[in-house]
Amino acid sequence: MTRLLILACSATKRPDPGYIPAIDRYDGPLWRTLRTADPAGARAKVAVLSALHGFRAASTPIDLYNVRLTRDLADRMIAGGVTTRWPRPGSASDPDTCGIHAGAEIAGLTRYGDVPVTDLALVGGALYVEVMHALVRGFVEMGCVHRRARVSVITTPRSAGCARSCAPGSSRPTSRPEPGRDRAPRAQWRTGAHRAGRRPAGPVQALPALEATRRRRAAGLRRLSVRLVAAPGQTPDRLL
Repeated sequence: MTRLLILACSATKRPDPGYIPAIDRYDGPLWRTLRTADPAGARAKVAVLSALHGFRAASTPIDLYNVRLTRDLADRMIAGGVTTRWPRPGSASDPDTCGIHAGAEIAGLTRYGDVPVTDLALVGGALYVEVMHALVRGFVEMGCVHRRARVSVITTPRSAGCARSCAPGSSRPTSRPEPGRDRAPRAQWRTGAHRAGRRPAGPVQALPALEATRRRRAAGLRRLSVRLVAAPGQTPDRLL
């Protein structure tokens, strides 16, 4: 069984100079958890969907950059499919010889389809997952992803982008006070006292909640707020 994990890029990156492997460059919670849980890459092959570099193996050396995946950029990635090179040339007059296309990357990861992916996980914000879907359709047609592969899709609550970080496990409230109403103290939001009409928690009373939040964030993937778009047993034919 060949497993492939495709992760969205991370806004948080290590500032190391020069080129280092993407799996070391990205330093968001998911990437840190991945390095801890599977440092040797024995459990699954890993790829990244980058707003700058497109679909790449996580071992690909990359430099420090800051690019956000916008709706327009996502549409261009989807239209380009598995045969468009990324990064794109700086202008239309520049030769399209830089970068690499997703088809070449997936071919390298699967020995040109000799060992197709049978267990696939897509993880990222809504735009990233949308682009991943389009690429997987092409991978299936290439024979690099088995048509009856098991596919799990996990979307983060908000798009991670490459210009701002998604915060798995964040205790930030999902709603805000109405205009004109006094904002509850930060400790009160964290403890949920505003919902129950209780007195705001003071700094000392809020410490257990703050410590619990810190532990949840440190847990990374284990506390990731997700919604399953597809059941683990769903196949590309049904999902895509």
